[in-house]
Amino acid sequence: MNRLKPFDPKNLHNLNVRLPSDPGPNPYDSNTPFKGPEWLTSWGWWLQIIGLGASMAIFRYFSNGGSLF
Repeated sequence: MNRLKPFDPKNLHNLNVRLPSDPGPNPYDSNTPFKGPEWLTSWGWWLQIIGLGASMAIFRYFSNGGSLF
């Protein structure tokens, strides 16, 4: 199958447009559900962020002599 490149100087008059009838999921079609980034939907990333926040709070608690403020 001969696919067009995103920019092909030989075919400047042909637009590289994705139509709703094209096979596969179309991210620009309103019927395709939104899929967020993988790092935002993984548990590991959220556990790392929560762990980082907790470790910073614990460090601040002990460095200020038993107070967070």
